[in-house]
Amino acid sequence: MLNREIKWYFPETEEEAVAVKRENVDTLYHAGGTGILRTKSQKIKGLIDLSALDLNYIKKEGNTIRIGATSTYSQICKTSLTEASLQMLKGAVSRAGSTLLRNRITMGGSLIDAPYWSDLFSTLLCLGAHLTYRRLDLTVETCTVKEFLDRRLKKENVLIREVILPVKEDLIFFVRRFTRVFFDYPVFNLAFCAKRVKKKGGEYAIGEPAIFVTGVKRFYRELTEAEEFINNNIVDSRLIEECMKHVDAEFTPDRNFGAEYKLLMLKSLFKDGLEELLPNFIKTGDQ
Repeated sequence: MLNREIKWYFPETEEEAVAVKRENVDTLYHAGGTGILRTKSQKIKGLIDLSALDLNYIKKEGNTIRIGATSTYSQICKTSLTEASLQMLKGAVSRAGSTLLRNRITMGGSLIDAPYWSDLFSTLLCLGAHLTYRRLDLTVETCTVKEFLDRRLKKENVLIREVILPVKEDLIFFVRRFTRVFFDYPVFNLAFCAKRVKKKGGEYAIGEPAIFVTGVKRFYRELTEAEEFINNNIVDSRLIEECMKHVDAEFTPDRNFGAEYKLLMLKSLFKDGLEELLPNFIKTGDQ
């Protein structure tokens, strides 16, 4: 359980928040608080409330969508912006937890907490999303979500500021999660996105595919072999069947599912997602 004598701090700027963190190593940044409540660590001596910081927004700037770190999953689901990359993110976070939890879970908190069952990361990795963060020395830096994970930046007590999604034209995508029942932590999450590229004959092919799965060993895996196989190809039933031979990931067995069964379900969900996208590849004039 949490320390009963926990101290709250209420900074009004990012600089004040970071200064508190720098001077009080046993404090945590607090936005939604769902991760803190789950761990309930006795080591936490203080909480730094981020609600007064100007980090709650979802807006389009040029060819990007910018999402402030204290924006909640529910706010993402309710935004009126219609860009495909944001719709893909909506599809992922709308399945996370219950409505009450989505009202509390924030983008920044999810990035720092990073549980293996997170619905967020496979989609952000797929989209090539970036984030900005402030270090304890107050410098602001930008990196991809992939770099954030690989460099384990969450261990460096950074303050997440925003997530940046690229606006991609003619984007096709799907997200899938494997659970025992709908309202459950996912065993793994799968995300796919690509450009729809028109060929000379009027047919459409897949361009620049990105396929990521989370909930595997080492947290995430990019399915590069499958990406290379389908890239610049016209999708049909035959191609989908052949693509399954190039889908591979290393899972950890648990009390519910073996590693081989998880891989089987990954292939099944990936095949289902590609088949759902088939109408996007009908030759112009055939519809």
